[in-house]
Amino acid sequence: AAPPYWARPAPLEGAVDAKKSLRFFVVDVEDAAAASPGIADKKEDAAAQECRLYGITAEGCSVCARLQGVQPYFYAWCSVDVKGREEAVRAALDAALPAALRGSAVGVAAVEVVRRTAALVFQPEDSFLKVTVAGQKLVNPCVRALEQGVRVQGDTDSAAIEVQSSST
Repeated sequence: AAPPYWARPAPLEGAVDAKKSLRFFVVDVEDAAAASPGIADKKEDAAAQECRLYGITAEGCSVCARLQGVQPYFYAWCSVDVKGREEAVRAALDAALPAALRGSAVGVAAVEVVRRTAALVFQPEDSFLKVTVAGQKLVNPCVRALEQGVRVQGDTDSAAIEVQSSST
């Protein structure tokens, strides 16, 4: 049995209302696909991805919010040459992933250029790649591939670019 100080009050009648916003303090986050093998074995099934947020409301009630269809992403600095060639970068980055991790599905779901401020130090806004991957296990291999450099072919040799970055 749990210690008495862990006891939570029962939810009030009508406390759960789909039309009312839910506010709670997040205590823990769990990637259900990584925690429970079999939940999202098919990487192409984005709806099978689930992120669980555990927390406590202001009234002291425990909360487990299950967010489905969540795909992990990260940001990496990029040069202006990448703008307009996001699909080519996505394909090159996907090809750079180990086949054993990627499987038969697409590992890199999307790449887009966004304007952001770096997280660690204040700097003016800059261009970053927002790289969305099919599963949490693909984040580190994608980051490593970008750190080592990914060559994106162009129409001519002079149009080819090297995408290399440290991620934030």
